Amino acid sequence: MVWTALGRVEVAVAGDGPAVLVVHGQPGGYDQALSLAGTLGPGHHVIAPSRPGYLGTPISTGHTVDAQADLLAALLDVLGHADVAVLALSAGAPVALRLAERHPHRVRAVALVAPVTGPDTRPITLRDRLMMSRPALLAVDITLKVAPSVAVGGAFVQAGFPSMGSLIRESRRIAREPHLVDRLRTTIRTALPYRHRRDGTEADDRMIARLMPDLGRGVAVPVLAIHGDADTEVRPSHSLELVGRVPLARVMILGGAGHVVDLHPLWHQAEAAIRAFIAQAPSPSPADPTTPADPPPGA
Repeated sequence: MVWTALGRVEVAVAGDGPAVLVVHGQPGGYDQALSLAGTLGPGHHVIAPSRPGYLGTPISTGHTVDAQADLLAALLDVLGHADVAVLALSAGAPVALRLAERHPHRVRAVALVAPVTGPDTRPITLRDRLMMSRPALLAVDITLKVAPSVAVGGAFVQAGFPSMGSLIRESRRIAREPHLVDRLRTTIRTALPYRHRRDGTEADDRMIARLMPDLGRGVAVPVLAIHGDADTEVRPSHSLELVGRVPLARVMILGGAGHVVDLHPLWHQAEAAIRAFIAQAPSPSPADPTTPADPPPGA
């Protein structure tokens, strides 16, 4: 636990090398961020915080995307990092992009996996709530041990998949690969216990509904977005439209991948692309003291 100028942040750090700030998705926490950091391979100093409302970071530290971005900058101050590369997943992407916009001298590059990059005003249905409930997640976790293909199918129903045929094919494929079953089990367990992640999940729903459609337009550093073209939870247009707003952005599309993109057969290619991208990240330009920073949230 770290105390910053903007409040308390739960954070895990691991490894030695260039610093990479890893921003988890929804639901999640520092544990999900550490799991995502495995994408980087060895040779990095990983900073894995829980965003506000998740696990040990109180929701009071950040109800908005801008407040969460500022909280991460304050965390870097306390940890003594002048600048970092950023790796973010899904609903963590808006926070990563706003960090790069509001604190450009702190960010070298931004890698995004299945990112949310614009508003989503779809209503949260009873089905959505039930699928994210603790009993549903526990049922999938337990079923992974006895009937992997059934459990994988249940997880894909939760995450969204374009058709029943593709869902069945992917479920059977993954069930035959023990390392993919283990990876899915890890993903599910980073959503439990849900009661310790509920405040953050509900805050993310509100934040995503209020996102500005030009999110990322002020990002001046390189951005890499990885997205599956079969993702029905966060459609690939979120990544494709980012290219039109961010001059140094590029997108890698994985054909047939859903929202749980790291289960795709070509995920290793995406991992290699992320590692090369992070390794080539330039140092940011020094902050211009004549240019005022964005005002703090609520100012």
